[in-house]
Amino acid sequence: MREAGKEGAVTLHTGSEVHDCQEHRVAPGDAASTNDAIARLISATERTVADRIDLTKLEVQHAFVWLRSETESTVARALRRTAFVGSGLILAIGGWFMLMAALIMLLSGELPLQVSIAIVGGGNLLLALGLVCAGAHAGSRPAPQKEGLGP
Repeated sequence: MREAGKEGAVTLHTGSEVHDCQEHRVAPGDAASTNDAIARLISATERTVADRIDLTKLEVQHAFVWLRSETESTVARALRRTAFVGSGLILAIGGWFMLMAALIMLLSGELPLQVSIAIVGGGNLLLALGLVCAGAHAGSRPAPQKEGLGP
């Protein structure tokens, strides 16, 4: 609410507070200085907006640099792990073949070679089927929930 008070003063009521303001009238000669002030205000606003845009650009560039470095290090770790796991698997397969060859040679002393190969191959086949079934069954089971956590 606005009330006229003393000459040139205005009293503003906002909620429970009362604020006294001085009324400022612009003389006709001051119009140029008012226009200059408005021009300076617009110029400062433009600079502020341009600075904000530049700051946003820098923040986005920084985020991309950080993301690229994180991605590169993650990919490098994944490749290193893959190389180790792949090398280990190749060595394990070679060792498995050698073990099976030794088992065939051991059995061929007492049984014909074809029977020894069939026994070792059948054992490998049963082992492989058991592992596949165990993996398929483990993937279909829901994870056990701990007491007190979740619904």
